[in-house]
Amino acid sequence: MTVIKDTISLTSLLSGVPCSEMLNSEQYDLSELTVSQVTADSRQVGVGTLFVALPGVGVDGHDFVEHAISCGAKVIVGLTGRLKKNATDNPEVIFIEVADTYKAYADISANYFGNPAKDLILAAVTGTNGKTTVTYIVENILKEAGRSVG
Repeated sequence: MTVIKDTISLTSLLSGVPCSEMLNSEQYDLSELTVSQVTADSRQVGVGTLFVALPGVGVDGHDFVEHAISCGAKVIVGLTGRLKKNATDNPEVIFIEVADTYKAYADISANYFGNPAKDLILAAVTGTNGKTTVTYIVENILKEAGRSVG
């Protein structure tokens, strides 16, 4: 998933993300450094992108870090211990090492979109019989009350 929107500060994006180490960050004021998009697909990287290198079964995102940098990525997020050589070779790019890139990608994406899940209310209906009926009744009650459902 790649979405381009207004820029957001790196500090805001990393809020709540446990970083093991930040490489090449000392030359930047992280509160003023902005990112234009977030992606885990190196083919979607443009200037100002934060690229997250996700390990996979068939393909490892860490193999595409150099490609992401050549396309304009200014921040790379990857697994702890996997980015040191890249950081040495590319001192103008910030490298952030994390223990779990999937969790980091989820947290960064949530921050990028303003944490929309914080405004959601989730209700579940369980049981053997009557679930569909109950959900339709609750849906109609909430709609009559002016609440958004879906």
